Amino acid sequence: MELIKSLNIALRFLIELCSLFAIGYWGFQTGKGILLKPILGIGAPLTIAVIWAMFGSPNASYQLNSGLRLSLELIIYLLASAAIYTTGRPKIAVLFITIALANLTLMYVWEL
Repeated sequence: MELIKSLNIALRFLIELCSLFAIGYWGFQTGKGILLKPILGIGAPLTIAVIWAMFGSPNASYQLNSGLRLSLELIIYLLASAAIYTTGRPKIAVLFITIALANLTLMYVWEL
């Protein structure tokens, strides 16, 4: 059981990295012009990373209760899924959000 928990935590980290990558990819694909592409491509995932570091990470400066933290995670994962979808990859977007929701479910079930 401990191995499964460890694998789920590793999967969670991978999902977080994929979320940042997806939002960055969206920014570079969506941005028009030489200035807006890097602003969105770097700025959007950087903003998400700062918000996560401040409120969502285990060592966050401002610890949220479990309900608010779950809401923050859901918002970030839904934003990443929407970013994947809008870049023309709807099947990958559905796969991503399905894996992320399954991971969140297991994380919160084991946390009880």
